[in-house]
Amino acid sequence: MLIYLFLAVACVSTVSLCQTKKSAAVWLKSGKEKAANKDYYGAIEDYSKAIELNPNHAKAYYSRGIAYLKYDKKSKTRSDTYKLKARADFMKAKELGFSVDQKYLDECE
Repeated sequence: MLIYLFLAVACVSTVSLCQTKKSAAVWLKSGKEKAANKDYYGAIEDYSKAIELNPNHAKAYYSRGIAYLKYDKKSKTRSDTYKLKARADFMKAKELGFSVDQKYLDECE
């Protein structure tokens, strides 16, 4: 009986993990679509949801960093806050093994 219980829990955990990764991928795709339509704020929200579901999703950090920079450029108020957030995301993406283009890091300076 205990073995069956263990197997049932293991199966549920595996399905849950797959659904989380799939959901993160869906949010990443949605963010890309919004960024392509220049809805950078919406893209930031979607990338954040992907990161919430999968905190090790380097591509989501990288993409959100780019969206922060583009949102900053589009914004009338322009704030160093977005550059700081972008830099933090780029550094996290690098920490997770993603190759970050130096031009984006330079934009954060």
